[in-house]
Amino acid sequence: METPVVIAEALFFISTMLLAIIIRMRCVLAMEKPHVLKSCFGRGPCVDHGPLCHPLTMKVLILLVTVGSFILPFFIIPTTVHPFMGWGIFLLGSLSLLIVVIITFQLPVLPLLTPWIGGVGALLVLAYPFYKNGIVRALSIAGYTAMATPFLWWAVKEVSAIVDRSSQREPLMAYTSVRTEPPSDILMKVC
Repeated sequence: METPVVIAEALFFISTMLLAIIIRMRCVLAMEKPHVLKSCFGRGPCVDHGPLCHPLTMKVLILLVTVGSFILPFFIIPTTVHPFMGWGIFLLGSLSLLIVVIITFQLPVLPLLTPWIGGVGALLVLAYPFYKNGIVRALSIAGYTAMATPFLWWAVKEVSAIVDRSSQREPLMAYTSVRTEPPSDILMKVC
């Protein structure tokens, strides 16, 4: 009975991922052709007031959205579905939402997909069928976690560095309502 729901969710996640990728490709193509789309980034009367969000706020927002991309598919998958279908839809849903986060915040792909890759590895370690008992399985997942933690820390540091660099970037074209020149330049123009 849940099969149509699972198929609809899979189609939704696939279409979300493809739509985000298509939008990103169109933006990249539009940026390569400046005569087609003129960039207005950094223009307006509020450009002198600093960035839209504080870097710490941006980091927390990215963290919350990344965690939410794992939580949302977990809650919308039916609980009575077969585990292989459930985990497959969960991984597809979290991957598609992570791609949307990557494209929205213009983040590097590998650092943001590191938790997803780590989750796939944890599922593979748990699903290994030749453990002798539960203690060996628990030790295996603990060892995997110990090996995966430095990669997660690297991913957090990379995303944090990207946010810091983007908050320190100056706008390309600043908007000024009145042209201001230093007095020495005005005097030079008179002479």
